[in-house]
This record gives sequence, structure tokens and C-alpha cells, in this order.
Amino acid sequence: MHRSREWLCLDEFGYLNLDKKGARLLFQIFTEREERKAAAVATNSPFAEWDKIFADPRL
Repeated sequence: MHRSREWLCLDEFGYLNLDKKGARLLFQIFTEREERKAAAVATNSPFAEWDKIFADPRL
């Protein structure tokens, strides 16, 4: 049986900050994939600083 894999890989996440529109679009992608498809994120930024990357602390 063949199973397809759909991976989302983000490398160097946080290298550039996202504007609000970009942050919302990325959050929407993560939300749509939640518990259904794999995602991998690589970053040098500590998790405590991710709110600066997303430009919106709620995201």
C-alpha cells in the first residue's frame, strides 16, 4: 500500500520577521494542517522570542 506524505518544512524560521498578513497566513496553514499533516520548524530563535517573529503575540 502506498501512502503519500505531505511535509511542511520551515528552515531558518525567524531569520526574517513576518508582517501581520504573512503571520496570519502562516498561522492559517498551521491551523489547517493541525493533527492531519506533519510540520517541522527549524530556528535559532528561542521560543520566548517567537512573538517578535509573528508580529502578533496572539499568534
